[in-house]
Amino acid sequence: MTHSLDSYVCGTSDAPLLGETIGTALERAVARWGDREALVSPSHNVRWTWREFAARVDDLAAGFLALGLEPGARIGIWSLNRPEWTLTQFAAARAAFARGDSDRRAESIGHPRLRGRRKDGRPASSRTDRSTE
Repeated sequence: MTHSLDSYVCGTSDAPLLGETIGTALERAVARWGDREALVSPSHNVRWTWREFAARVDDLAAGFLALGLEPGARIGIWSLNRPEWTLTQFAAARAAFARGDSDRRAESIGHPRLRGRRKDGRPASSRTDRSTE
């Protein structure tokens, strides 16, 4: 999956950015460490290798695109710290979406930095985990 909507923003730092997309960095990780563990969450019974993780990322990104979302679409990700959050982050980047992440704890207490978020531009799609609802 290759898109031409790359973004490059560098703040003040002595270390240069890699100059590659998250998707490219993931492909490099698969080539280098394919069968090594990439994401482990014992509490969720998850042990994904880089190859398995990348396959799941590509499947979810393809699913988002099949829903009619297009590269550049704004999506919201609202989740606890769990494997699906990481998977969704990478899939959104892979599909070239603009992500707007929310901290469920900050959202639940009406944190000031989140108050105007929906007014500024509603996401085209939102993904949340249902395990805590």
